[in-house]
Amino acid sequence: MPTYIVKDSPILHNGKRYEEGAEIELKGEEARTLKHLLEKKPETKNTNANGGK
Repeated sequence: MPTYIVKDSPILHNGKRYEEGAEIELKGEEARTLKHLLEKKPETKNTNANGGK
């Protein structure tokens, strides 16, 4: 499920309050409804401590 960062205004979702800057996981339709309050979190590459060796 994609992760988003809350921007501009707190969000109340499923009874939990997410402040500005908080991360939230949302399904497609939920994210579309709140898109004006969200920024998609950039995906990070999964690397290990050995530099991928």
